[in-house]
Amino acid sequence: MINKYMNYNNYVSYYRKKGGLQGISLRFINNILIKISTLKKLDKIIARKIKKLLKIEDNNGNGYLWRKIKELSYKKNYKNQPRKYIRPDLSIESFFKELNKRKVEYVILRWFENLPKWDSDEDIDILIRDEDIERILDLFNNKPKGIKTDVYTLKGTKGGGFGNAGSYYPPKIGERILKTKKLFKGTFYVPSEKEHFLSLLYHIVYHKSESSGLPLSENELPVYREADHDYTSVIRSFSYSKQLENNINLLSLHNFLQKKDFSPEIDTLRKLYIKQKSEFLLSAIQSETIQGIEPYDIIVFFVRDWAFENNKVIDIIDTIAENNLEILSYKYLDGDIKDRVAKKVRGGNWSKGPYPVDGGLPQLAVITLDYHPKQNKDISTHPFVTNSNVFIKGKIRDKINNEMLMTKWVNSIHSSDDFTEAKDYIDIIDANLYSNIERKLQKRLMLYNTDYKVITTLPSYNTRSKTEVIAYKDNKAVKKTYKYGKKRFLNREIYVYRELSRKNDAIPPLLKKGDSYYIIPYYENVLNTMNISEKKKVLLKYKKDILSFLKFFYEEGYAIIDFNPENIIITPSGEFKVIDFEFLYRYKNKPGKFIDSYDIKGIPKKFDGDLPKGTIAPGVNYKRVWKSILGKIED
Repeated sequence: MINKYMNYNNYVSYYRKKGGLQGISLRFINNILIKISTLKKLDKIIARKIKKLLKIEDNNGNGYLWRKIKELSYKKNYKNQPRKYIRPDLSIESFFKELNKRKVEYVILRWFENLPKWDSDEDIDILIRDEDIERILDLFNNKPKGIKTDVYTLKGTKGGGFGNAGSYYPPKIGERILKTKKLFKGTFYVPSEKEHFLSLLYHIVYHKSESSGLPLSENELPVYREADHDYTSVIRSFSYSKQLENNINLLSLHNFLQKKDFSPEIDTLRKLYIKQKSEFLLSAIQSETIQGIEPYDIIVFFVRDWAFENNKVIDIIDTIAENNLEILSYKYLDGDIKDRVAKKVRGGNWSKGPYPVDGGLPQLAVITLDYHPKQNKDISTHPFVTNSNVFIKGKIRDKINNEMLMTKWVNSIHSSDDFTEAKDYIDIIDANLYSNIERKLQKRLMLYNTDYKVITTLPSYNTRSKTEVIAYKDNKAVKKTYKYGKKRFLNREIYVYRELSRKNDAIPPLLKKGDSYYIIPYYENVLNTMNISEKKKVLLKYKKDILSFLKFFYEEGYAIIDFNPENIIITPSGEFKVIDFEFLYRYKNKPGKFIDSYDIKGIPKKFDGDLPKGTIAPGVNYKRVWKSILGKIED
């Protein structure tokens, strides 16, 4: 990361982009902050190595140096982790009485039947509202001594999350547990019997999984023989267990929780798997994974509150479109929809994460079609990402954050990981929304699909189209297919191949056209086998043909606009051919001289035609592209 930001060329390009000292100063300060951040990470790595070296323990694992290191580590981090120890001067009873006195909303999740007595080997699992955690930190010891507790927050923020899996329970479930709590023995708030039963099943299936000692399915033996509790007997002790099948196993409990709307969404289930590497959770995920729309994909983006508050929404949408994703639908999230999405997506955890600034809740859903997904090669880090284009969200974050000091960086956007998550997100937004999306998909994919046998797909940015070599009437041909909404580009090319090819032999003839495509003959191009130097030598031999071709378009009243060496084909027999006319422009006021045409001089600043992405005046002109190859134009 340091090398990326400390590179001199990056400084220069960033300075030019910002156009002033302010931009380069911002980059310089961020580089310093990144260095400091990296050194902190390095410090943690060194600390872990030292811990290993100093972990000199007796037979009980109680080495003095190791204990001291643990104490120091806990003192530094206990506010940012669930594990906390009740102050030694407080008993269990007095601790919870103090919570009640402070009107803290909490629930002791399980094993509370014998309170105030408690097994010293057991930790007290507590669910609490996020905003209450800071109000009770003074009740905990800053050393790892005392009664163990795991304090989980409703949304998983402020150190109350279940590792990288987000909140301990999805917020919709956690909210249900807190709202139905009851007072036990006049002092302790615990779940109602129904929520106690369901939350315990959730804990067994999704937190414990195989380590619960339960078999994975009806006809399988437990993977682990030993468990911290006899969970089968514990489950049977509840009156609600009569609703379960006779054979208690993880799969039957998972299905039961789904029916009771007490199970995690697919994205949370995946995070739980990544945390625990449970084979059962993986099988549950696979059973819920749905068939996509291969070879295409849908990606759903959620733009967060921060982007609206800081006027970055248009920038985000523009960046999505610039990365060749077609936006199928926008859905503004407010009221009940926003609340539902916030609770169900990302496990309900919309905290700031590793960023210094909180991005807020989701406020806008952007549903996109990816015509050309790219295979994800980083399966070890992102096992459920099939299409690496979902990482466009990272580009968006970087683009926004690179305009600010590192201390103001923020996660302003979230996205689905694959089609299964995208479909789930759409259904969470609106159960009827996907049917509308599906109609749009059918219209687009019908236009973009190829019915001919494809021999190969030619390299392309795929901004507007795809180009394929196909089998056509016992010969090779080239089929160019345009995306939905790009018909004006298609019509320009069809006009050139159908009409202008009759006047100029360098233009391939049109073989066939459709609503979204055209077909022209295939020509082998010897330029494709040459290096840059060899190409220049060959093109120089065709200087007269190239200039005549440009002049032909000028005389017809047109400019090609994006004319460059990639447009030219030289066949093995020496034929000169030109392709790609999607930016064809008809002059409103034709320049008086060929030398002043747009293909030679360049486009004017107030050019009103279509341009390739990122093009600014004068664009592709003779001086910029052709002069180094063909030399000066002779009068």
